[in-house]
Amino acid sequence: MAEQARIAIVGTGCIGTSIGLALHQTGQPLFIVGHDKQAAHADAARRMKAVDKTDWNLISACQNADLVILAIPMNAIEETLKALAPHLK
Repeated sequence: MAEQARIAIVGTGCIGTSIGLALHQTGQPLFIVGHDKQAAHADAARRMKAVDKTDWNLISACQNADLVILAIPMNAIEETLKALAPHLK
């Protein structure tokens, strides 16, 4: 049995949720954590089964991830990467 990969999706709007849904359709052993500043977006992604878990804390959501997907506005990417960099694998 293959080891379960942990993926974090930062931004669970239309794009992040679509990515999560597509990843789950691959049949690969994945555990997907979703994070969004807007709790309603993250909750909707969880209800749709695009993510397995949500985490309101950005660092906590990404800390043990094998892959981090940023589905956020372009002007937020640099700030987000600076905040995450010291906490990634």
